[in-house]
Amino acid sequence: MKKPVNQQLSSAIRDKDSNRFIQLIEENPEFIVFDYLGGWLNYSASQGDETIVRYLVESGLDVNKKEKYDGISPLCSACQSGHFSIVKYLLDHGAEIDITASVRNPLFAAISGSVQANALWDAPTGEATQIIKLLLDRGIDSKVRYNTKTMKNMDAVAFAMMMGARDLARIIALWNEGGSETRAQSAMDEGARIAKANTKPIPSGEQVAPS
Repeated sequence: MKKPVNQQLSSAIRDKDSNRFIQLIEENPEFIVFDYLGGWLNYSASQGDETIVRYLVESGLDVNKKEKYDGISPLCSACQSGHFSIVKYLLDHGAEIDITASVRNPLFAAISGSVQANALWDAPTGEATQIIKLLLDRGIDSKVRYNTKTMKNMDAVAFAMMMGARDLARIIALWNEGGSETRAQSAMDEGARIAKANTKPIPSGEQVAPS
């Protein structure tokens, strides 16, 4: 039995079969609008198919459309999945850098995406360093701190230290401290303390800001 069009499109993205995806859309143009998985642009950004990403942007899809649960954008998805060329393309085509919550922060996404959490996850692409440097160059606020139910006083340096991505923490710390090795090391030491504190439960009744 032939799969529904949406399933065929999803499979084409997953298989990085851009020709098939484009053919399906051109035969069924009404299916270019899709809300599940944050839409085709978000999904293709996460899967790393730049040809499909470019096709969708050139077709007029909103580069800043977010998925409805956590508000994750195509840019954040590309950062999480470690696809530097897609991150750059989206930024060059109007992608906004959203830091209103840690889950929507592309810098945090790139850091977490650089770590293979378990054997069931795909291995990192190794492009987190380039992505982080690009985000810094494009003006992301790398000093913003988050206080939520799951993290306290957490900035990008501390988050990288907590994730075990010390090399990424150093890049961000050096940027924040204007290239000073001494101040960057101090920032990393502070980040390590914050990371350690965030491995403990927040005391009962303590006030935290919403995410």
